[in-house]
Parts: sequence; structure tokens; C-alpha cells
Amino acid sequence: MYPISRHSPRLHLRELHPGDAEGLFAIYGDARATEHMSFDPRTRDDVDAIVARSITSAALDPRQEYALAVTDNGDGRLIGFGRLALDPHQPRAATFGFALRPDTWGNGYGTETVRLLLASAFEDLGLHRVWGALPAEHRLRPDHATRRAHRGGPHPRARPSRGPMAGLGDPLHPRPRVLRNSISELT
Repeated sequence: MYPISRHSPRLHLRELHPGDAEGLFAIYGDARATEHMSFDPRTRDDVDAIVARSITSAALDPRQEYALAVTDNGDGRLIGFGRLALDPHQPRAATFGFALRPDTWGNGYGTETVRLLLASAFEDLGLHRVWGALPAEHRLRPDHATRRAHRGGPHPRARPSRGPMAGLGDPLHPRPRVLRNSISELT
């Protein structure tokens, strides 16, 4: 599907444009932002290549990756990056991830971004399963991760998992103690 475009009250999830490299570099080039990712800060050349590759992959048919800009509805500036990658081994399934500029943290943009990505995955793309992972070295405090999980809530079409993460409890009715204990074991 092309193009992806979804709005929330404050944010717009849209396709990347060539002019987004500077905004994405503010995330991928920042040591604070990449501290929570699986890679070190990127150079500007790296980010230019990521944007170019993402724009090229958006034109493929069938499309396997959705690399999307998260922009502020008010001024249009890029404040984040979201990604849905279709799983080649599981039809109608994908992984997702996102990153925000550190100067925007603490304003609920993460929750809003996750809601936009999941709505796009389930409603626009017709996926049945979407998952993300919290790396073991993640430095979020467990109480923050638990609050974010509760605020984001499940998508209306979400179903409890019977997979490897099933021990975290029912995603439709999360139990704070189970989530807190599970997340703290990962940090």
C-alpha cells in the first residue's frame, strides 16, 4: 500500500520524503536516542542512505517495509520515525519499532506513535499479528515502561498471545505487577 498517511490529534504518520534526512539525523545521530536502540549513532551519510533506501523500498510491489516519518501536526517538523517490517515467514504479520527525538520525550508522543503504527498495520494493511521487542539492554525504568504499556493499550482487534511472550499476561487486561516484574528482569 502506498502512500501511508494517518493522523492523530497531534501527529501525522506519513511516507518519508528526501527532505526528511535532517530530521531523521536528529534522532539517529543522537547518542541519547540511540542508547535505547540496537546500534550506535549514525553519520549523516548513513541517514541519507537510510532515507533513500526507504523511499526506494516504498515503491516495491509487494512492499515488505514501511519506513515512516512521524511529524508534528502543528509545524510539520519530523519528530520521529516508525517502521513496520512484514515477516516473510508469517503471512499477514510484521514487527514494528519507532524512535523519537529526545527533546520530544515525556509528552506522550511515544504512545501516540504506537497507536498510529498499530492502526496502520491492522486497518490499512490488514495484518493479523504485529509485535515489537524490548532489548535486554534497554534502559527505560520499569515503572515508565509499565505506564507506557498501560497508556497505549491494545488495539481494538488485539488478541492475547500464546507465543513466547504469553507469560507477560493478557494484553487486553494487563496486570501491572506481572508487567513490572517481567520488564525489570530484562533491564
